[in-house]
Amino acid sequence: MYNNLYCKVYLNSELEIEELYQHINCKVLGRLQPIRTTITDWCEMDLRKNSEFNPQRLIEDPEDFVFWRYYIDIEPKKQIDQYNYINQIAKLLRDLNSDNIKIVASCDFEEDLNMDYFV
Repeated sequence: MYNNLYCKVYLNSELEIEELYQHINCKVLGRLQPIRTTITDWCEMDLRKNSEFNPQRLIEDPEDFVFWRYYIDIEPKKQIDQYNYINQIAKLLRDLNSDNIKIVASCDFEEDLNMDYFV
């Protein structure tokens, strides 16, 4: 399927970073690690403040996700089945979206994240 399974997910939320970190961890049932890292059976993810965050740009164009407040770096666990990994990311994105957290994934398989068989 894919050679590169790294995924970057941009998030726009009014939650403070520690609240968002806890919220995401609850969604994936992960283990909290230092520096806002979450470990699951299928991945390791790091929640980060976006150094490109620009409130003025959000006012001008709220859909310009490159300037959103946060992002998550997601890397798969070794030997994880690609279908399972992509399905887990799709589920996380769907859950965050249903909680009114805006999300945009940037990865080689981003089009697959919206397909019905991955939810």
